[in-house]
Amino acid sequence: MVKRLFALLVLAALVGGCTPALQFSEVSPNIGKYNPHSVAVLPFTNSIGMTSANDATGNKLMKGLNESKQFDKIIDPGQVKSYMMQNQSAIDVITRYRTTWVATGMSDAKLAAWIGKALNADSIVFGEVSAWSEETTPYHHIYDAGLALRWVDTKSGEVLWKASEVYEIRAGNPCIFDCSNPDHAMDMAMDLVVSNWPKAGVAPAAK
Repeated sequence: MVKRLFALLVLAALVGGCTPALQFSEVSPNIGKYNPHSVAVLPFTNSIGMTSANDATGNKLMKGLNESKQFDKIIDPGQVKSYMMQNQSAIDVITRYRTTWVATGMSDAKLAAWIGKALNADSIVFGEVSAWSEETTPYHHIYDAGLALRWVDTKSGEVLWKASEVYEIRAGNPCIFDCSNPDHAMDMAMDLVVSNWPKAGVAPAAK
C-alpha cells in the first residue's frame, strides 16, 4: 500500500495550488442525477483492533461535512447509535446492509431505503478505519491512519462515491518540534477525503 508523506504533500500543495488526489476515488457516472440534501453518518467499524478510533474518525468526518456545507442536514454517528440502541430492527438492518456489502460489494437497495426512511436521510455514509498505528525506528516515529467509505443514495441504493485514503506522518527520532500521533494523521486523511467529496447533482468530469 502506497503511503503519502506529510512533507511531500505540503510541498505539492504549495507548488501545485490544487487539492491532492485521494489514493482511491470512484464516482458513480450517474451522480449528476442525484442531489441528496441530507446524510446520515453510520458509525465507523474496523478490523484492526482499534475500536477507539471509530468514534474519533466519525467525529472528524462530521466536522469536515459541517464545514463543507454540502448538506442541509447531517445526522451524526452518535444519533445513529442511539437509534440502534432503541430499535433492534435498526441493528439488524444496518448489520445486514454492511454484511451484504462485505460479502458482495453491492449496496442492497431495499435495506438502504429502510435505513434512509428510519433515519430520515436521503443519503448515508458508512465506512471502516483501515489504519491507525504508530511505530518507532532508529531514525523516525511513523504515524499511520486511514479510512475507506461509501456514500449511498438511500432512495435508489446506488453508491454515489467510493473512496479511501491512508496518510503517513514521519517525525524524527528523537522528535523535538515535529512530534505527532495517529489522530493527527487521521485529521490529514479526512481533510483529503472531504476536499475531494464530489458535488451532488454534478456529472463527474470526463477522464
